[in-house]
Amino acid sequence: MEKMISACFIYFLLIYSIPAQFNTITINPRAPALAEEKLFSEQRIGVYIQSEIGPGEQFVFSAGEGRQITITEPNKTVYFPGTFSSGSTYSITQLSGPRTCETGTINLTGIVQNEDIIIYRGCGDAPGYSTLHCQLKAPAGTAVTFQNNGSNDITVKTDSNGFCNFNFRNLPDSSQHNITVKSAPAGMVFTIKGTPGYATPYSRILIEGDFSYDLISRGNNDSVSGTFFESWDPGVSKEPDDNGRYVVFVSQAQGLCGSTGKYRQVYWRDRLTNKTIMISRAPDGAEGNGNSFAPVISVGSMYVAFESYAANLVADDRNAVRDVFLWRRTIEGGELERISTGPGGAEANGESFEPSVSGMGGHVAFSSSATNLTESPVEVSGVNVYLWQRNKTPVLISKDHKTGKGVGGSKPSIDMNGYRIAFCSYAYTLVPDDNNNLWDIFLYERNTSNVSLPLRRITMAYHGGERNQGDESSSRVVTPTISGDGRYIAYSTTASNVVPDDHNNAQDVFVYNTETNSTVRVSVDSNGIEGNGDSPYGQGERIALSYNGEIAAFTTRAANFGTPAGNVVMYNLNTKKMTPVSSITGGYVSTPSISRKGNYIVFGCSLPLDGRFNSSGLFSRYMGENQ
Repeated sequence: MEKMISACFIYFLLIYSIPAQFNTITINPRAPALAEEKLFSEQRIGVYIQSEIGPGEQFVFSAGEGRQITITEPNKTVYFPGTFSSGSTYSITQLSGPRTCETGTINLTGIVQNEDIIIYRGCGDAPGYSTLHCQLKAPAGTAVTFQNNGSNDITVKTDSNGFCNFNFRNLPDSSQHNITVKSAPAGMVFTIKGTPGYATPYSRILIEGDFSYDLISRGNNDSVSGTFFESWDPGVSKEPDDNGRYVVFVSQAQGLCGSTGKYRQVYWRDRLTNKTIMISRAPDGAEGNGNSFAPVISVGSMYVAFESYAANLVADDRNAVRDVFLWRRTIEGGELERISTGPGGAEANGESFEPSVSGMGGHVAFSSSATNLTESPVEVSGVNVYLWQRNKTPVLISKDHKTGKGVGGSKPSIDMNGYRIAFCSYAYTLVPDDNNNLWDIFLYERNTSNVSLPLRRITMAYHGGERNQGDESSSRVVTPTISGDGRYIAYSTTASNVVPDDHNNAQDVFVYNTETNSTVRVSVDSNGIEGNGDSPYGQGERIALSYNGEIAAFTTRAANFGTPAGNVVMYNLNTKKMTPVSSITGGYVSTPSISRKGNYIVFGCSLPLDGRFNSSGLFSRYMGENQ
């Protein structure tokens, strides 16, 4: 029997949430379009049983005045004899039946309005039958038809929060169940989890649906979208269930969340509810009056750090330079604070940028040319790396191991606990015996036992000596990424002696293990063959790492990774498998971000990828579980 459930939220509200005395629903099958129909004064009242009725079972209900009905079939409305006048009082009672419907004795009383009344009741499972309880989690408004064992169609639709609960009823105990998708929006894929095999009273099924490609650079309700050429810096949260639900990005698209398009703004988006928020706003709701960049999102999506030239995001911003801000999500929408300040909230006297946020938003690493950020003024040179901690002034990280002077550093990346920070520096006095006169990647450990020397240089040759220059300039921009657990650090270089047998004369991606003090090259194919082009595309691109550092995603010009040159790929360090993320020709892709376990990759593309929208932009790519 086909059951059409077009308003799943209302369905479950009726069955499980509303007290019995209010458990009614009014339906007007005539869909009145004429004023005269509002005068219709005689209505019908019926009862609809939504659970299995076994052979020979009967449920008897009374509406008073000798009017009774006997229900012997489920999923069918049975009306009481005659009609009920609008304005009159009705009272429905269960007189008999093998089970009490809902909880306690039904005694529904109400006033007849100008519509027929249908009372939906759940009367439990008949002996020998079970109900398979299912929940669909998919973008808000998603309609899907499911089947069990190739029949028993049920069409459901997720509510505004992206959820829908539904049941397959009347299943004989211990009967085998097999939930499949009969119809769904094009491009949507599903993962079905839960009690396998056979129906029992405790069977539960979770069904997660998402689009293979989802255009994320768009506003609420599929309104304005930002194209590839006006949208940047996509990032995805690393929540434990790895659902890729929350993303951040930058866009200059006019009309997006009310933007004038004059400046680049930062946005936070909930992919499940299809809601987008501009977070680079002033307290009075005005958009930022300067460009904002580089958003990074915390694990639970509660915090977003970003840099901005806007002077109206917080009160008394008068330093006329770029600052680092931290946004916190609230019930009302969100609130901003400026964190690139010195003791007592003093404004920075130089630019602050390149933020990286810890998992719970309690620590932010950033770069700054300011000289007044620390509690005890120290001499600094150029741009340095600082660590902000709530209720504390920033701490200088990139300092000479002997003098304490800030000697330069940039591009910080912080782990989820805020204990470890990886950054790049051209200075040769951060650690002893740095003699290559080149950039290097350093690891700062806040909780190190070696207090006198909290820095470690990690970009060394495989034989323990200095890394060579490759074909890159000595002023090359390099951006490290530390994994969420702090164990791995990824970076790219053209140096040919980081690992043995590097002969491709190209930029490669490397991942350093902080525990074993070893480095592997991950820009190789599934057979270990080195790439025949640069990985990533360009200088300074950040490599995306999963929380445990075992999956890396990056752009590549190599054409031997299972996809044409000029795409995004991901490499699994455990399985040593290279997997294409995109597969386009004649277009461009941008630096990716990766979810906690690698189920989702977000990146930009100059070609449309989401079949629902004829637009380039920023996209989320569902890679499936256990990549």
